[in-house]
Amino acid sequence: MSNEVIISIKDLVINFKTRANILTAIRNISFDIYDGETLAIVGESGSGKSVMTKTFTNMLEKNGWINSGEIIYYPSQNSLADQNTYFRKPVDLVEFNKISLENSLIKTILKYNRRLIKSLNQQITDLNKMTVENLDAKILQLTTTIKELKAKIDFKASHKLAKTITAHETELDKVTNFKTILSDQEKYDQAIKRLEQKITLAEAEIKKVLRLNWRDRIFLKSNLKILKNYLANKQTVKATQQQRISRYFAKKQFTTPFLEKVQQFNTEMFNGQTIDAQNFNDLLEQWEPIKSFDFINKKRLVKQITKLRGQTIATIFQDPMTSLNPLLSVGFQISEVIRKHRKLNRSQAKQEAILLLEKVGIKNAKKRYHDIPGMYSGGMRQRVVIAIALACQPKILICDEPTTALDVTIQAQILDLIKELQKEYKFTVIFITHDLGVVATIADRVAVMYAGQIIEYGTVDDLFFDSRHPYTWALLSSLPQFGAKGEELYSIPGSPPSLYTKVVGDPFAPRNKYAMKIDYLIEPPMFEVSPSHYAKTWLLDPRAPKVARPKQLKDLDNIIQND
Repeated sequence: MSNEVIISIKDLVINFKTRANILTAIRNISFDIYDGETLAIVGESGSGKSVMTKTFTNMLEKNGWINSGEIIYYPSQNSLADQNTYFRKPVDLVEFNKISLENSLIKTILKYNRRLIKSLNQQITDLNKMTVENLDAKILQLTTTIKELKAKIDFKASHKLAKTITAHETELDKVTNFKTILSDQEKYDQAIKRLEQKITLAEAEIKKVLRLNWRDRIFLKSNLKILKNYLANKQTVKATQQQRISRYFAKKQFTTPFLEKVQQFNTEMFNGQTIDAQNFNDLLEQWEPIKSFDFINKKRLVKQITKLRGQTIATIFQDPMTSLNPLLSVGFQISEVIRKHRKLNRSQAKQEAILLLEKVGIKNAKKRYHDIPGMYSGGMRQRVVIAIALACQPKILICDEPTTALDVTIQAQILDLIKELQKEYKFTVIFITHDLGVVATIADRVAVMYAGQIIEYGTVDDLFFDSRHPYTWALLSSLPQFGAKGEELYSIPGSPPSLYTKVVGDPFAPRNKYAMKIDYLIEPPMFEVSPSHYAKTWLLDPRAPKVARPKQLKDLDNIIQND
């Protein structure tokens, strides 16, 4: 493993549009992946492990999108030495997701947030109109109505009556809450501030997906030309041009991050300041896909995605039969990948496919080249999928629980195979799993995920022998090796939080017996344990009480050595 970053993730947020709401699956992840390492990502089902890695190859479901953040792929020195490498400059993989967003999803996002803004503004208007006297009258009226309705309930009472009572009780709670707010000026100010903050967030959501129309593109082309002349010749901007630019941005109800950068350069130009040439050139690179029509960008995207998937980043999925066509021979499926990505003829591709089958441990590969997947066992099919993934000589290999459906013996063979092939081809491995035994076997570093966040990461030794987050302790305590005859295995109480609602504080707090009051109020920052080890828990704050790791984890060293 080198210290060369190959993927850098910054403040990543991923949303999904469901029938009635928007779900936040990944929440503000910042993380680096290094060239040549094996990184294990662990956590319970639904923690966001697969969702995060799907963004690397633009494989999110159609109702999902990258809300904010960056995913930068940096070609390593080894990959730049390869003549077949397509991406030779850093690439922001988030742009691929933005271009591929369907218009129907964009319209849904815009509609949802505009409705939300309207509702929040109405709540502010209602709070400003209300008085304590009016609310007292409303409370009395609702209380009387509920009492009268409850008096009518008997064994024959209809379901409709029960629903009416519930609706009135909900309204009563709302009105009572309004009275509490209006009775205290400080609470009133805080309530208005919270509503305004929600409006700002909703407006930001609109900015992120809003696309520029052709009038905007024509104007920005002219604006960037003026900036370019100013940068090159220090040419003073005319007063009429300055007024035109100022009017344009003043009329913009919502601005995109790109427009905000343009406006920043405009301000520097109007004030006669020096524009940073490198930052401006970066802006011009961002302008390239923006200025083009959507159909041109999507056509260009098809080629880039083809080069990204397989040739740059390959994926091995949990069930090999989802990756293999049951009607085509395994050899043909490997050969087709080689021909498409490496431009070899049929004969050369066949020889390369047979060589790959031999490398992944398929005996008598020349004969078995013509077999269909149904004639292979589960372990052999997974070996074929590995051969397909390696056919393009990728720089990064994502293994999404590739051994879960296999028995223990075959599982060990597949893990050994991946390690051997990594040494030969020198690629980076991202291994998604919930099996900590596999982590101890294969990984250099480990990232623990919970509720859409990375809550602890470090080397394997850091996580197994010096873990600091209670969730990591709980995962380690669940290892079968800690089980004693006649006793139940440890299980983590409760369940993960719903990601439909905003998570306040530490999401693990309700399941954490070490939780403090602050865990329910404020989200903890990522504390540094050592230069290679970080954990997101208030227990690492100097003001927190000292809590020792669970007793059974003290014997972990002996258990792993004897396993």
